[in-house]
Amino acid sequence: GSSILLSDYKVIGEMVSEIENWLLQHQYKTLSSIRGAALNTIHAYEDLHFCKRKGHIKEHAAVLHETVEKCMEACLNGAISYSNDTLSINEEHCNGCGVCMMLAPELFEMKKVK
Repeated sequence: GSSILLSDYKVIGEMVSEIENWLLQHQYKTLSSIRGAALNTIHAYEDLHFCKRKGHIKEHAAVLHETVEKCMEACLNGAISYSNDTLSINEEHCNGCGVCMMLAPELFEMKKVK
């Protein structure tokens, strides 16, 4: 989903091509031939230990209004706000997806949270 937001729907064709190339390189004929191959490594969600992260604004970042608007539109959780020349991220709403960082690495970074 994030790739489509960032690159438009053309990314779907690129993904299909990359999957086809990977299958060929690993001598698989179809996606069906690898279906279920990872089942023995699947764990319950509760058993996973994620490195939680949240978006943060870089210190001394030069804020460009157009870039901020683009990031605010792309943030599906509405965590980014810009008011009175102040850029902020609501950590309660940020899910750590990293879309803001991909769109504006000069403004945003991801940090681990406890």
